[in-house]
Amino acid sequence: MALAVCGLAVPVLVVQTVRHGQRIEPIVLSCASAVMFLLLMLRVSDLLAKIVAAGRREHGRLQRFLDAIPVGVDVRAADTGEPVYVNGVARRILGYDPGRYTSLDQLPNLYATGTGSRSRRSASPSTRPGRGTSRASTT
Repeated sequence: MALAVCGLAVPVLVVQTVRHGQRIEPIVLSCASAVMFLLLMLRVSDLLAKIVAAGRREHGRLQRFLDAIPVGVDVRAADTGEPVYVNGVARRILGYDPGRYTSLDQLPNLYATGTGSRSRRSASPSTRPGRGTSRASTT
């Protein structure tokens, strides 16, 4: 609240001084501008802190949700295949911690659907955006 009052008071004083025909020295204008800039930066800093705190709260809510659902979740970085998040159900279903493996090629139980052959990283849906394709090839 004090920042808002100060932020309004400085420009009002400058405007009132000019209206009454008084000359304002450039140093006064510079100081007034500096004060307004400082107040603006304090406000921006406050808003950024609130945004970061909200993001952390939402991240925590999402993680609690993913930990609670009875489905295995293994989230990987699309560009590298490195693990971002693995829940406990995924570890129990697979019998190992997929988070230990830094690429999809290293995962021991990754097979192509309907086949007995191991899946290749190049066939993974996570690599399609990098190749400019949006669907699996039908050939």
